[in-house]
Amino acid sequence: MLRIYNYLFNKYIEGCKIRLESFEDEEIGDLRKDLRKEAKQIIADASDFFDSIDALNYSDFDDFNSKIKTFNDELNKIFETFYTENHEEGSYVYEKIILDFYYDKTMFNDEDDEISIDDFDILDEYFYYNTEGINNNDSGIYSKAIKYYDKAIKLINNYAFAYYNRGLARNNLGMYEQAIKDYDKAIELSKNYKNAYYNRGFAKTNLELYEEAIKDYDKSIELNPDDSNTYNNRGLTKYSLGLYKEAIKDYTKAIELTPNYTNAYGNRGSAKDELGQYKEAIKDYDKAIELSPNTSYLYNDRGWVKKNAGLYKEALKDYKKALELDPNNKYAISNIENLKKEHGLK
Repeated sequence: MLRIYNYLFNKYIEGCKIRLESFEDEEIGDLRKDLRKEAKQIIADASDFFDSIDALNYSDFDDFNSKIKTFNDELNKIFETFYTENHEEGSYVYEKIILDFYYDKTMFNDEDDEISIDDFDILDEYFYYNTEGINNNDSGIYSKAIKYYDKAIKLINNYAFAYYNRGLARNNLGMYEQAIKDYDKAIELSKNYKNAYYNRGFAKTNLELYEEAIKDYDKSIELNPDDSNTYNNRGLTKYSLGLYKEAIKDYTKAIELTPNYTNAYGNRGSAKDELGQYKEAIKDYDKAIELSPNTSYLYNDRGWVKKNAGLYKEALKDYKKALELDPNNKYAISNIENLKKEHGLK
């Protein structure tokens, strides 16, 4: 009989092929001709890889994720090159392919269970509703996505996947308490579902349940110790508790794992500012701005640190640059006015 994890992976590969085709149609058209050609070849290689997989007999998911990460890293280099050359706002790191295609086996505790031919119809229907939910969620139609997840759960109420996805949609609507209930259920059904711990931590942070959020991030890191986003988010939560030294350790780990992590440099700079480590904080903001030279708030935040360090003229330059990049940056406007008023600068 067929193993449930092979059936699930088969459905997963079907979705990967559709998303890869959509990615090619929507994302690479603006690339320079030579970069577009290179990106098309990488996408073709990824497509060939998906076609080569016998999903109903596949078992080496670590190898699958390793190969997908290689495709993702190659695409990152192309898009970073293009957007850096064209001075787009922000440091462009394309993460969508790894986020969409990484196969998380921890979604299912019963992955080794066997299924019979009689179960296929209801499983197909379950995944149809779940996939429609994902499509609507990705399109920002969150309420409609939830209705599809409701239908999936009504069909099969002992799989974690639809609960987790419904939690994501509710989270997007700011329904954090309900999202947490969905993540709770997903974790109840699949105790090692690392993404559920991560997103439950995010929802708890939004509810200012910081200590509980940290526990969820701890568990997510235990299950996936190489995820820089989790360290960064745990650092933000520790920062909210005033645990600045501990936050710095997390930001540093995030940077170690992802050396060009703009937000982690900025966040570490903010924590160092709180500790009065102004020179070190400015260095972090310098690096963040090097990576993301057209991001208004980074100049505003660096200006704030320089102001705290008594470098008023340098701070004013940063505030003005922030305002130049974003004329609606209310913080830069306020900071400029206050600095001129308090220190007689022009």
